[in-house]
Amino acid sequence: MTPYRPIQQLAAALPLLAVLVGCVTTESQDYHGRGSVTIAAPKAPSRWEAPAIERASVVVDAVTGQRISFAEMLDGLRPADVVFVGESHNDESTHHAELAIYEGLLERHRGRVVLALEMFERDVQPVLDMYLAGDIPESEFLDRARVWSQYQAAYRPLVETARQDGHPVVASNIPRELARKISRGGIEILATLDPETRSHAPTELFANTAEYWERVDNAIRGHVGRMRMSESDDGRLTSTQTLWDNTMGESCAMALDSFPRHAVVHINGAFHSQNFDGTVRQFLLRKPGASVKTVDIRPVRSPSSVPPASSSTADYIVYVEARASHAFSGVYSITLDRDLEYRLHVPESASLSNPAPLLVWFVEEGLTAKDGMALWRDRIGTEVAIAVIEPPYRATQPDLSEGGQWFWPDSFSGDVGSIVSATDRIWAYLARTHPIDPDRVCIAGEGNGAVLAAATSVFGARIQPTAIAFDPARYAALKDVPLPLGGGTLSDRRLTVFGDEAAAEWWTSELDSYRGLGMAAEFRHSGSLVQSRDAAQEGMLRDALGLDPDRTTDASDLVAISMPSDSPRARHWSRLYALRYEATTGRSVRLVDMGL
Repeated sequence: MTPYRPIQQLAAALPLLAVLVGCVTTESQDYHGRGSVTIAAPKAPSRWEAPAIERASVVVDAVTGQRISFAEMLDGLRPADVVFVGESHNDESTHHAELAIYEGLLERHRGRVVLALEMFERDVQPVLDMYLAGDIPESEFLDRARVWSQYQAAYRPLVETARQDGHPVVASNIPRELARKISRGGIEILATLDPETRSHAPTELFANTAEYWERVDNAIRGHVGRMRMSESDDGRLTSTQTLWDNTMGESCAMALDSFPRHAVVHINGAFHSQNFDGTVRQFLLRKPGASVKTVDIRPVRSPSSVPPASSSTADYIVYVEARASHAFSGVYSITLDRDLEYRLHVPESASLSNPAPLLVWFVEEGLTAKDGMALWRDRIGTEVAIAVIEPPYRATQPDLSEGGQWFWPDSFSGDVGSIVSATDRIWAYLARTHPIDPDRVCIAGEGNGAVLAAATSVFGARIQPTAIAFDPARYAALKDVPLPLGGGTLSDRRLTVFGDEAAAEWWTSELDSYRGLGMAAEFRHSGSLVQSRDAAQEGMLRDALGLDPDRTTDASDLVAISMPSDSPRARHWSRLYALRYEATTGRSVRLVDMGL
């Protein structure tokens, strides 16, 4: 079965002819002295061009954890029969890196490279071949090939590079409608297909691994209705995910057969080739003796600041500068850098020989970093360094005061991810430049800030904190964020969540997931606190930071102080008054609403 036909190679190329589209040309004698030939002059970069990929990326050898040059990575990819390149579908820099990988391997293989693309489905291979051969115009190709919406910006440069020099391109994926039909009707549907339609599906279906499905379920863990965790791997044999991986893996195997002495570069979504699983495994089941290399391209804001580290996800990791995204649901985006401010207090007693522990505090929504510092500096500031992070969004509160907001519902993952990354960098900066003990860190917060404290304890890359989340609010979207899988991944972290009865079931399930990754995690009911809320908070933070216990108040001599309203600002200033009253009288205070 050959679902695509070989592309005719260019023959009898002029020995010294170099052609670059759009270049200015000059006249020169050829090496036999017979007249002149056209030689390309270097093209001056236009002012709107993106920086060269070598300047906008950092390459890490994932086996050794060492940084290497882009050229060294290409040399390492050279011996492979198939190179799987995992991408983020909408990132501009990712596609620049892919083009550089393809062009670099074309050079190293003297043109004997097959480009295979997840983005084209097998049934459009004849259309793709006709376009590459010059038999149809691009307008007809675009109309008939069902190209992705971002084709012009993302994949056209790859296809045009192949077309210019006559290199083959393989449509590697299963047609979407056929995949839907098999997924709904089961494997028996394959026997009912006509020969041509049957050739667009894999000849044989192999199950994916349990580890693969664990990653799938983790990626969609917040969408319970779509999760199929109780289903066996064989039961998922006709799922769309399995059909994609089988078809793409088989297409790469067939490309090696159809194009002898060629290497294959397959471009696919990163998930399909991470951990050498999915499409990579499906290919090796069909070509067990073949040599494979994988590249995982990851867009980040600052590639140069990513710490080198070994990884089991790929042979090479390319961190590219995230600058712009192609259209997604009709919306484009540009990546912006912005400052995340924070307030810092370091006790006078701290020194290089006597570094202070660090409390990182996330305020309740509606407050500011100044409010958070006022809450903690007078209570523990003589013993502890305090960093209070400013919520990145300003919002007018119901009482017309200006307060902060941590995230928006439609951008939760991005907002939380940015703050977690920034907290990692705040901790690293303070450890480098201030008398801070990097191993005595407590991250805590309340309300929406508690969600950030919990998220940092789970998703922080380098910081290894003890974290306490007091009465987290609007936390359900945490389940939409995939966990960092791997046995013992979170074994150096500890998280305690305080919440009411309504939150208990959700957090118990979520913390079970964290414990499965090695984290020491527990849920405690807020109603179990016998002291006032503030006294209990301070006691737990002191314990987490290794401080002596706090002064005690007389819980039996309880004073009720009414708050004028239940706004964040009213609660904050009422708390400050209550704390001062407790410190002065030694009596325990409980704040209540005026209506209670």
